[in-house]
Amino acid sequence: MVDRLSLEIDRTTRYKRGLSLLMIDLDHFKQVNDSHGHLVGDCVLSELATVLNKVCRSSDGIGRYGGEEFLIVLPETDINKAQELAERIRIAIMEHVFAKSMSLALSLTCSIGVTEYQQDQTFSDILKVVDDVLYQAKSLGRNRVVTT
Repeated sequence: MVDRLSLEIDRTTRYKRGLSLLMIDLDHFKQVNDSHGHLVGDCVLSELATVLNKVCRSSDGIGRYGGEEFLIVLPETDINKAQELAERIRIAIMEHVFAKSMSLALSLTCSIGVTEYQQDQTFSDILKVVDDVLYQAKSLGRNRVVTT
């Protein structure tokens, strides 16, 4: 994802097109691992990736950023379209029943930070901004989308 984001920043800078970034974090994921074990946690993360792939476009870059955090790079996407997608993702995750293959029925929510690349930002800048707005979503009560 780091390489993909760098490539898209270069492309956006060169061609002056939109680029947005989502950072997604499963709410209370630690409780899944603590209550059901890491095998179930791995199953949940795999299913999350499937949900994200169903909701996003094939041109979007989706990748695990760390722990239960995922980044989605949205080329040629302005902040309004990114926010709309983030809300669709939030709802899809909330409606998905996780770990059915393991004889469980887990309901999960997520928090999502959304930002749009600004021409003067560095790679580190945009990651910090999206991480900060994700933190805002979590501190405002989780299960929400916050946009810069």
